[in-house]
Amino acid sequence: MEYRFIQMIPGFAKLSYPEKLEHLGLWILEESRNRADLIEVFKMAKGLCGILLKSMFEVSSTKHLRGHEYKLIKYWANLDMQRHFFTERLIGRWNSLDHQVLNAST
Repeated sequence: MEYRFIQMIPGFAKLSYPEKLEHLGLWILEESRNRADLIEVFKMAKGLCGILLKSMFEVSSTKHLRGHEYKLIKYWANLDMQRHFFTERLIGRWNSLDHQVLNAST
């Protein structure tokens, strides 16, 4: 696969993987996954998909927190498998989002 990619774009054989991504304007796989996770949770919070936010996450009932009203509660994970599961790996990023971002319509 890599060999075909190099032949398709002249000059890419000499570039490292991060340089290829930068040249093409692409994100690394981890950042793409994080972005997709946040988009899915946004859809759940806004009711744009068939899964409700409260069915997968526990939303904080405390209303005097800084930020947005969709703060998620994070529980202690004992196993690596738990820490890297969808519902655990994105809570920190989700809770740090701006109020304006989550009040957007799309």
